[in-house]
Amino acid sequence: MKYPELLAGLKDKGDSVTLRKKFHVAFQGEVPRHGYYILDGAVKAYFISSEGIQTIVDIYAKNSLLPLGWLSQSSSTALFYYEALTDVRAIRFTRSTFNEVVKSNAEIQSSYAKYLADAYTASLFRTNGLCQPNASHKVCYALYFLVSRYGVEQEEGKFMIPIPLTHEIIASFIGQSRENTAKTIKKLSEDGIISYESKVYTVYISRLEHYLGEDSFRELTDF
Repeated sequence: MKYPELLAGLKDKGDSVTLRKKFHVAFQGEVPRHGYYILDGAVKAYFISSEGIQTIVDIYAKNSLLPLGWLSQSSSTALFYYEALTDVRAIRFTRSTFNEVVKSNAEIQSSYAKYLADAYTASLFRTNGLCQPNASHKVCYALYFLVSRYGVEQEEGKFMIPIPLTHEIIASFIGQSRENTAKTIKKLSEDGIISYESKVYTVYISRLEHYLGEDSFRELTDF
């Protein structure tokens, strides 16, 4: 998914920056200083429970805006912690600059509206994945979700997810134990539905859709 008009407007008014791995883009409950449009790399959004358990709410990669709630003025603070999973190249801007850019012309407004519509569709898809009754479907829907947003097609039907995903990250993303998640991923790999090496996952999308029995989801993606 690309939003060229929005990106062009933000590039014109914002600054190009590099955020190093583990850099905190924003802290939960604090007023962010800047918003970001990701060009390359990945950022996780998470919260920490009263028991000290970290749960990943979302993962952002190329062509993502964050923190969106604060940028859109639906929240006065950052709703979650945002931490760089990798080195990240991004466009940085203030909220006032963001609002100025979005309101500057109809093409950028249309581009931003498409971004919001895509983000909303993705959130529904993510919710559906979390509601699945077993671990294997939770993992599959999480990977399908990431492919639909950020997947890079290497050849027909074969998509690479350009985000370093450990078993721990996937487990936190779906609310399962690391051990159970690792067993599920191993089984999916043995079945030829996915493959992974050095934290990089490849998804064979037709096999995954057949496994899930959810051909209707094709209409929700850009595959």
